[in-house]
Amino acid sequence: MEGVANNATPNILGFDYQKLVALEQCLNGKENEVIWIECLGDVAHQGTSIEVKHHISETFLNDTHRDFWKTLYNLITGESIYSEFSRFELLTTSKIKTESIFYNWNNLAKHEKLKKLKSVSPTKTIERYYQTIISKEDKIITSVIERLFIVSSQPNIEEKVNILKEHTALFLIPDNYKTNFIEKMLGYISLKAIENMNLWHIEYNEFKREMIGFSIPYVKKDYPFPLIRKSEITCDNITRYYFVDELKTINIGEKMVTEAVIDYLRSEKSMLRLIKFHSSVAQHLEEFDDDLLQDMELLKFRHSINLSKSCSSNAENIPIELSQLMYSDCLMLQLKQIRNVQSIEKYYQKGRVHSHVELKNFSWLFEENDNETK
Repeated sequence: MEGVANNATPNILGFDYQKLVALEQCLNGKENEVIWIECLGDVAHQGTSIEVKHHISETFLNDTHRDFWKTLYNLITGESIYSEFSRFELLTTSKIKTESIFYNWNNLAKHEKLKKLKSVSPTKTIERYYQTIISKEDKIITSVIERLFIVSSQPNIEEKVNILKEHTALFLIPDNYKTNFIEKMLGYISLKAIENMNLWHIEYNEFKREMIGFSIPYVKKDYPFPLIRKSEITCDNITRYYFVDELKTINIGEKMVTEAVIDYLRSEKSMLRLIKFHSSVAQHLEEFDDDLLQDMELLKFRHSINLSKSCSSNAENIPIELSQLMYSDCLMLQLKQIRNVQSIEKYYQKGRVHSHVELKNFSWLFEENDNETK
């Protein structure tokens, strides 16, 4: 069966190949680097702008091949955009024969490259590009071509996927899941285009965190819990916290209040480190806090039943001891777990208890309003 004449598959595969090249650059990246897509060439990274050309069938980069001449045309006419780049690459699946002017191109001096380019008799396909290029001053042309390198005989798209499967960054992913994992990372790269339509780019630090997050279902390995030691905490001006005021209202001693502040600050630091290094667990942290708040509210409800039995509706008769008991029960709640995170420390849960009071999601105080205990 033959397909329609306007089959766009080759063009789509070419764009997918470009994203595979971008993914490879991301996998090879380093801290704080940025990989640019489309806006500064097909892929740009660390002072290098790459033009990507993929062909399904065997192709040779002959003297008048459109891939080269259009690439050079774009670089010369876009000089203001590309002036800061120290290297340009034409990365292509095409091969180069010995009789081509591009044979041994990367080892030629700039004046030799220029001489070869001027010797070409342009075809109709490249006429527009050729004339624009040749009309420029020699120094303008040579300033570009001395930075232009041809990376030929590159693997086709199927081979490229197989090469990426063997990348060291994916060694923890089981072989039978690597294709699916690569698809997820390509989807992530595509979504970044929606976020940055004019300046599509990938920040390596974020990419690394997201890659770890995406890999969890495949490696079945939870993140380590970031332990914060007491020695890392400085308890200055503890009176600035709202939850401290509530603890003092129910007559919690100074030592316990100080411990509460330490637990709170340690939990905040642990939470921030988890989000910083593994942003994919942010939703799990919210679920942990929501679940903890529900348990606290149930405890308060249980204690409020005893309150309604033993106390009148006069708030002055509400015993402080009941709030103290509820406080201790909340701190002794069974230790929960954060999904995709290894066993947490007790201080984290205690700190999150105090966080709910700090955010005024919860109070240790009992009140009587319209005969309904809160």
